[in-house]
Amino acid sequence: MAHRHQRFAGQQWDIQRFGIVAVDPVAGLPQPDQVIAFHAAQSAAAAAPAPPRGCSCHTGQVAMTHQNDPDLIRDLLVDPGIWVIVGLSDNRNRDAWKISRYLKMEQGKGIIPVHPSAATVHGEKGYASLSDIPDGTDVKVVDCFVNSDLVGAVVDEAIANKHRLQIDAIWMQRGVADVAAAERARKAGLGVVMDTCPKIEYPKLRPHSI
Repeated sequence: MAHRHQRFAGQQWDIQRFGIVAVDPVAGLPQPDQVIAFHAAQSAAAAAPAPPRGCSCHTGQVAMTHQNDPDLIRDLLVDPGIWVIVGLSDNRNRDAWKISRYLKMEQGKGIIPVHPSAATVHGEKGYASLSDIPDGTDVKVVDCFVNSDLVGAVVDEAIANKHRLQIDAIWMQRGVADVAAAERARKAGLGVVMDTCPKIEYPKLRPHSI
C-alpha cells in the first residue's frame, strides 16, 4: 500500500513508516504519543550511518523483523555470479543506474537489467521481466530497486523462476522491505538480504574475504 501523509506543524508524517494511525477527531492532528513516536523515529534515522559517497540509496528507516546475515552478504558480494537488477532503466539519475554501474565497473559483476522498457544499460541487454530472461542463464542475485509495496511481486516471480535461472538470493535495496515476501523467499530456498545496499556492504568485508 502506498504511503499516506499528513501535515502537522510543518512536519511530514509518514503513517505507514512511523505507525501514526490515531488522529484527533476534532483537530485532525496526531495524538501526543504519536508525536513522541515520530520524533523517536527521526532520532533513529539521524543516528543511522550515512551511505558511502556516490551512493544515494534511499535512507529511510524501515520497520521490520528481518535480520540480515553478514555471512550471506559476504558470500553474495564475493561470488562472481550475475546480478539481475530489477528496476534498472537507462535513466542515469536513478540509484539503480548508479549502483549497477558500480557493481559492473568496480566490482566486476555481470549484470542483467530488468525494467518494462527492456533498455540496454551499461552495454547489457535488458528484459521486461525476470520471466523473459533466457533459459540457461545462471543468476546469483535478484537485486530489487522497486518500492516496498511492489517488491512482493518481484519476489514471487523470482521464486517462480528460481530453478530455471538458478537464482540463489533476493537482495532488497536500502529502504525496501517486505517481511512476508522475504519469508516466502526463504521457504522457497532463497537467501534474503533486506534494506541495505551492496555499495554500503562492500567496505565492511574483512580483507581476507575479498
